[in-house]
Amino acid sequence: LALGAAALNVGSTNNDFGYGGSITDSGDLTKNGTGTFTLLGDHLMTGRLNVNAGTMLFLGSTAGSARILGGTLSGAGRFAGNLLLSSGTLSPGTAAQPVATFQAGSFTATGGNYAVDFTGSTGNFTSDLVLVTGAVVLSGGTVAPHAVESSANYRVNQEYLIVKGSTVTGTFGNGESFTRVTGASDLFWRLRYDLMPNSVLLEVRKAMDFTVGLGAGATPNQSAVGTALNGSGLSGSDNWVGILDAITDLTPAQLQAAYDSISGEALSDISTMAVMHGNRFNDLLRDRVSHGTNLNTGDISMVAAAINGSEGRGILRAAAPVASNTSALSGDGSGAAAWMQG
Repeated sequence: LALGAAALNVGSTNNDFGYGGSITDSGDLTKNGTGTFTLLGDHLMTGRLNVNAGTMLFLGSTAGSARILGGTLSGAGRFAGNLLLSSGTLSPGTAAQPVATFQAGSFTATGGNYAVDFTGSTGNFTSDLVLVTGAVVLSGGTVAPHAVESSANYRVNQEYLIVKGSTVTGTFGNGESFTRVTGASDLFWRLRYDLMPNSVLLEVRKAMDFTVGLGAGATPNQSAVGTALNGSGLSGSDNWVGILDAITDLTPAQLQAAYDSISGEALSDISTMAVMHGNRFNDLLRDRVSHGTNLNTGDISMVAAAINGSEGRGILRAAAPVASNTSALSGDGSGAAAWMQG
């Protein structure tokens, strides 16, 4: 099909149709009507493919550019020139293969909607992608993520590359904060421009119940830790959600041990031990004060004893010089320490 410099308008009958030949020359091809136009093959045309209405399913390549002015551009392929999203929808992939990549020399989004499909574990955590050899300029448009699989197949956190260029300028018009994924009540998404140079990433986080998987014999403290972790995935840092992801891979026994390690029990034990050591030191001090002659220094009266509670240290001051063979108090072996000053 040699267009020359002419413009070819197709689709006005609103029927579904397709073309698998070769298109050449500098003219434009514009899709109108409500039907689906399937365009296959590699084309030498340097003009533009325009989508005004309905759907253009493009599976091939062209030496020209493409403009989405309305309707939907779907499929997968390559445009040597610019891919413009002005209105309508950019939706890579097909019904049979929802995740796909469009390649372009450059990408501009001033409006419209970029519909992004993303998979879970079954699909190896892949997503739609616009891969650009040149500049990406974003001055509008929105992103609409769609989970291809059941939410059970997703992790606490996963990043998907959805736009990649040599440079990226500007942002899409949404995605600044976490928003619930339509049709998946426990999945939330936002856009990240800081994780990879010259890229836009879709970050998806899952709200999980961390008490699930503890198994039989879980203690109330372990269950309380799991409850405390619930919901922390949306507010946690990148490092924190990495830890949460690791937790979800543990066996019940490992999970119980992990929750014990981050529960308050260990800290309570430390505090209790410190109090016990302090009490033992006080008992020892009172005993030595009441039996001062045991210090082997004659008639020594203890003037003061100061205890530093944070380190369990006691400083004893004697009213008279202490014999050189006098040993500093060392407590009862429980860890408390004392120093004697003459």
